[in-house]
Amino acid sequence: MTHKLILAIAATVLVAGSATAGTEVTPKERLERLGTDGAYQIAQNCGSGNSYCSAGSLGPGGCYSGVYAFCADGMICNRGWSICTVDTAGGRVPYCYEPSKPNTCAR
Repeated sequence: MTHKLILAIAATVLVAGSATAGTEVTPKERLERLGTDGAYQIAQNCGSGNSYCSAGSLGPGGCYSGVYAFCADGMICNRGWSICTVDTAGGRVPYCYEPSKPNTCAR
């Protein structure tokens, strides 16, 4: 009887495990599964002198150097540049641009 119970449990585990076996998990899904501690864990992997920019409405975030760049709501841009959220030419937004150069950003 004990052997049959063990075999039944093993079969159940194999069947349940096979439902997720071979399923590819995207990096975004991995981050979501990490939960609130995920940003901290990723930040630890950014490297010395770098900071972690959490994903936001403007971009996916990631690691950046505060000396050369800044983070705004998930978007990382070069320091001194601006973020465009409305482009008068109908270009894809958001994007980073250098305000001192000609551009079509409305804001």
